[in-house]
Amino acid sequence: MLRLLLYAVVLAAAVPAIADAGVEEIPTLFGWTLLLGGGALLAFFLLPRLRKVGEHRWVRRADLAAFNLLLTLFLLESALLAARAAYPGYVLWDEAPDALRVALARGEESNPHFDYKWNSRRFHDEEFFTARPGDHTVALLADSFGVGIVPYPYNFVTVAERRLGELLKGRVPGRVALHNLGVTRIGMAGYAYLLRTEVPRLKVAQVVLAIFTGNDIHGFPEPARSPGFIKMHLSLRGWLLWRAPRRAWKIHKALGQDDEEESSMPRGGGDPLACISHQGAVARQSGPRSSGYATVNAYWLYGEPARRRCPDGSGCRSRQIGEKCGLAYLANPELEQPFFGKDQFLAIERSRLALLDPAAPMTMRRYERFLKALGHFHRELDRQLLVMLIPDELQVNNRLWAELGGGTADTAHLQREYPQRRITAWCAKQGIRVLDLLPLLRRAEQSGRTFHLRDTHFNARGNRVVGEALAAELSRYQPVSLK
Repeated sequence: MLRLLLYAVVLAAAVPAIADAGVEEIPTLFGWTLLLGGGALLAFFLLPRLRKVGEHRWVRRADLAAFNLLLTLFLLESALLAARAAYPGYVLWDEAPDALRVALARGEESNPHFDYKWNSRRFHDEEFFTARPGDHTVALLADSFGVGIVPYPYNFVTVAERRLGELLKGRVPGRVALHNLGVTRIGMAGYAYLLRTEVPRLKVAQVVLAIFTGNDIHGFPEPARSPGFIKMHLSLRGWLLWRAPRRAWKIHKALGQDDEEESSMPRGGGDPLACISHQGAVARQSGPRSSGYATVNAYWLYGEPARRRCPDGSGCRSRQIGEKCGLAYLANPELEQPFFGKDQFLAIERSRLALLDPAAPMTMRRYERFLKALGHFHRELDRQLLVMLIPDELQVNNRLWAELGGGTADTAHLQREYPQRRITAWCAKQGIRVLDLLPLLRRAEQSGRTFHLRDTHFNARGNRVVGEALAAELSRYQPVSLK
């Protein structure tokens, strides 16, 4: 009887797949097929004349073979779902927008960043560990600023971890670590996804939420209208057993074409929701290319893979990299080459001026949605939360601000420090700790550039300033376990 019910369910899931039914049609078609097919199989089980047919040896053998086959398929589907939950990627990704964006933007071992491989959770850091009593660990949620455009030892998270260990020496008996959960091109929804799926297993004492005022001022998106887990599995076409091989085949064919054409594989992210690259298997990078350089992308620097910059095989793990790796600009910002063409860079910065206009209704709605989303993190973390405000370069670089018309009649309605004032005032009312990097970076900018030339991200010097400030702020927090 149970086997007949299983056959009816599989038949009902097969019909929508064969009929190529739309998402909204699947439940109805599944229900009617299950009703009719289940009734027919039940009649076969109950009617004596038909029941005798089922007693033939060949029928019993076919029944046993079919049952074992379906059981194997169910187990394989369960294994793929478990693998997707543990290691989502280009072939195994979740259709939920926030999960999909994080999955496709995470690092890949085959694309090391300055020869530094991603850890097993596909983050640009050493292997994470679950904190034990006596440890003091911190999780950092960030976008591309967390991944950075400098080698691992120069990244502000690495600098902060190193400095925090020095500051807490003698105060913390166990390990000190700052786990870098930076993922390129994500925002508040992606941070919430990481907070829900990655942070709990680490058992950290603090969580740093790095907010880039240039493009993180938005709230959670409206609930996605994508089909849910159950609805997807009412049709066999929604099973990973069907979808994963198709995605893999599309990627394989697209990679074959890349031998003759420029690859559109999203090395470091893209718009995963577009899903237009590799014949629909994964997402294409979005945005126009600058003159001579690739789009914003942590894996490609100056138009070539960054790992080619380490001919000595050191893997860019050494803090003394120097000219032998072609990275002398790390010590001397004057040697930096621009990442974007000038016109494209200025266009990007102009697009962010709207966030400085407190009189614009649309801007006010963005802040309201953002603060509502920020409240979610406060409710989840309470005193563990530290909000770190990363300013846009136009707020730090006076020369860039002048190029954008700062100080003229055209920009008189703009308030250059408005994002920091609005967010810090709200956080003060909520009792949320805030590290505002704007004053620090402005002071540092007076003696040298802190952002890479026409790139929008910190250079090595800016990373050092931010890392040391972050470590100092984290060292002031005393969790209950350390009192």
